Amino acid sequence: MKHPQLTITVFLLMLLFNISGYGLNNYYFNIIGRDKGLSQSNVKAIIQDSNGFMWFGTRNKLNRYDGNTFKIFDCYDYVAQKQNNNISSLFEDREKHLWVGTDKGVFILDPQTEIFTYMNTQTAEGITMTDWISDIGEDRDGNIWIVVPNQGLFRYIQDSKELKFYAFGKKTVPDHGNPQSMCIDQSNRVWIGTNGKGVYLYDKQTDEFTQYLGDTNGNTLAGENIYTMSDSNHVAPEKRSVCKRSAPFLHSFLFSTGSGSTVCSAASGAAPAVFGTTADAKKTKTGRAA
Repeated sequence: MKHPQLTITVFLLMLLFNISGYGLNNYYFNIIGRDKGLSQSNVKAIIQDSNGFMWFGTRNKLNRYDGNTFKIFDCYDYVAQKQNNNISSLFEDREKHLWVGTDKGVFILDPQTEIFTYMNTQTAEGITMTDWISDIGEDRDGNIWIVVPNQGLFRYIQDSKELKFYAFGKKTVPDHGNPQSMCIDQSNRVWIGTNGKGVYLYDKQTDEFTQYLGDTNGNTLAGENIYTMSDSNHVAPEKRSVCKRSAPFLHSFLFSTGSGSTVCSAASGAAPAVFGTTADAKKTKTGRAA
């Protein structure tokens, strides 16, 4: 199930209200719509690249904005004969290539040549990304992580061009426990937010994920659909109320869920027990049968 855009809007507004030392009087907004050249008014993904361009992914094509005018891109790989313009996520990698998540997998745009390449890489088990993409990110080890809610989680190792797959949830219980969102924190730890099963933390030594529910002080992430996650120091201390506090505060995790938002905190490098752990926590290994 695709997450409501209303939830994302509320989440962004909450971030604005919680930025320490800033007031809304320091900001002003302009409406940029189809009358200004935007290809479609339903914007699902936004990113600013390293050159300062703003990119907008819509239900109908990709838009690049230079502050004055738009350039519209058709997500089409002429070689692979693959095309999809319903864009759900955007990410710029260390090589300044733009990863475009769509309803049917990932396209990679080379901004110099303006050529799209459809990512048809397979895992060792023959699994490819064929469904809608909710999130894309890169860790400091050069891994590209791709969240595909209706399939699972993928890790693309850029140096070896290898693709790995991590199964979440159960196919017998649709939309329950599936990966939904991702946060690569300031300590380079990879967290995955799910539909109803809390968050999972990646252990690169074992190549496995462990489940955490944040079961502290009577609060829990169990049953919550975690649509977005953020690791930020800009959340006011008095708002850090859901999970145990650790000293010093180096991480503040903000979760946007179906019932609102929750904030918890953890010290850099600290044991992830600050989030609580399920008594029967199971580790998710690489592969479909995890």
